[in-house]
Amino acid sequence: MGIAGSIILFLLIWWLLLFIVLPLNISDTAEKIVEGGNDTGAPSNPQIFKKFLITTIISIIIWSIMYIFLKDQGLLLYILDIFYSNEVK
Repeated sequence: MGIAGSIILFLLIWWLLLFIVLPLNISDTAEKIVEGGNDTGAPSNPQIFKKFLITTIISIIIWSIMYIFLKDQGLLLYILDIFYSNEVK
């Protein structure tokens, strides 16, 4: 896997995980004063930076595991090489 493929894979994993993490830990039960022009359903503290950090850490872990399996020949070719190496030679 080249550098472009690695970056694209990381961004796809990060983007998917972001949408999984975004709705977590949202609470709008606290009474708040809604000013004109603001949405009444918006959370008072969405904790975006914390969610970006969690998403990035989990993405790095998942990307690292996938990179190990896909870096050279890929997992499928590695398994085929192990089991069918006698028949090819």
